[in-house]
Amino acid sequence: MSRIVGKWSWVMLLSRFGFSIFSSVYTFMQKVGESGGDLWPSVRKELGIVCGVAPLLCVSFFQKWSDKVAAFDASKEAQGVSEVLAPVGWAAGKRNFLRLTPSVAEQGSKLEELGECVRALNWTHVVSSRFRHDRHINLLEAAACLTAVRRAVKDERASLRCAILGDSTAVISAVAKGRCSSFPLLVVVRRIMALCLASGVRPLFLWIASENNPADAPSRPGQVFSK
Repeated sequence: MSRIVGKWSWVMLLSRFGFSIFSSVYTFMQKVGESGGDLWPSVRKELGIVCGVAPLLCVSFFQKWSDKVAAFDASKEAQGVSEVLAPVGWAAGKRNFLRLTPSVAEQGSKLEELGECVRALNWTHVVSSRFRHDRHINLLEAAACLTAVRRAVKDERASLRCAILGDSTAVISAVAKGRCSSFPLLVVVRRIMALCLASGVRPLFLWIASENNPADAPSRPGQVFSK
């Protein structure tokens, strides 16, 4: 199993969205290891799914960038999404900020540089809706990210690359890597990855500090509105 997953991992490095498929296979390797045993039904299912989506695990060096940039945010009460039409090449120029996190001290100055670039844009608030259920904040942030991706998929029918910003370290790390250890969060990540694989839209997920996040989700029910 380790050899099989290892070979698939090399393929998925082209498109990390595929990593979200594997969950039971990792648990199987940890618990069963090299001792052998029948494959679990969930492991068979995940291996079958990855074979099915294999043609979608690709990347194009010639894929163009969208001029629309989105940012998402969430509170315990509601989610918010903001968008802006950025100058040509803005998103493409931010690729060096991929997978930078505030937990690494040396990356702080670079992230502040990204924050300054974000604040300089003229953002428009496009989504603000109330959550119907009380869940962990990471799941609510992931739901807001899903909303931003849905809008990107709907807008970018030409399968462009786009930038999506968020201030949740857990969510941005999960969608940038394509997987996470929390299964409830992985469920939402899988929905995001499925949209991206099916549409051809390839988001660049970037972390920004909360004070620089233009989405600014409402924190009180009275602030919530819908567009």
